[in-house]
Amino acid sequence: MKIIGHKRQRAYFDRIRKSTYGGHMFILAGPSSIGKKCIAQAFAVALTQGDKEIKWEIPKNLSHYGDILQLRPQIKKSKGITRTQAITVESVRRLRSALHKTHVTAARVLIIDEAQEMTIAAQNALLKIIEEPPEKTFIICITQDVERLLLTIRSRASIVTFGLVHLNDMKKTFPEHLDLAEKSAGKPGYLLQMKSDEAFHEEVVTAQELLGDIKKMTLAQRMQLADEKSQNSEQTIRMLQLWTQRIHTIAHESKKYHILHIAQRIEHAKNLLCTTQTNKKMILENLLINM
Repeated sequence: MKIIGHKRQRAYFDRIRKSTYGGHMFILAGPSSIGKKCIAQAFAVALTQGDKEIKWEIPKNLSHYGDILQLRPQIKKSKGITRTQAITVESVRRLRSALHKTHVTAARVLIIDEAQEMTIAAQNALLKIIEEPPEKTFIICITQDVERLLLTIRSRASIVTFGLVHLNDMKKTFPEHLDLAEKSAGKPGYLLQMKSDEAFHEEVVTAQELLGDIKKMTLAQRMQLADEKSQNSEQTIRMLQLWTQRIHTIAHESKKYHILHIAQRIEHAKNLLCTTQTNKKMILENLLINM
């Protein structure tokens, strides 16, 4: 399957492969589920295979490419609550040892997905790899929140920013799923998951309907909703992302730009849920009371 959208970013990596650029550290920053990881993987395949032309397709099975190493946070479910576990210093150190082993392809690539979930100690361990990389080793960090990466890491990387995929690109790629393209909020990953996962499809539809229902809710109903949504951080963050994009769409289509302050409040709440140990229920209560 071909990668959708992001023509400017793909053109940048095409130029990298055809040039003598010596950089080995890249940060791909932008919203979740828009294709950053697919682009990182396609670029990694070209690097390891020594290809000057990047095939902008989603690699079918990266396990065939032994010199592409991947690291991402683990998802833990306990007592009905879903949490993302931090990437630890130990996991980065293990990869550091793997990177120093002899590779058989043109290069070795380390891809760290959700890199913002690295602990400070893990980021410092990564910094040591960046400062003294093994020969022909490339590092790609994928993140939704580049500000959570250490400045010392950011300053040593080429940062490539990504946005949502244009609706027209989604419709051209999936002409048989125009309704899903509309619901996916510029995220191909959401569309593909809705195609194959009815529960996720229902989650997206419910989240978008819920946004329209909040104004009619009593204070008690809002408090109950905050309690329910505080039980699953991953799902709630997806819901807030959908709300933000929906409000931006409504504001620009109707030219009611004054409602964008609601999107800012939602974005602030989402960032707090992602980055702090603050009481999640309290964050959501404060948001819902003020919507």
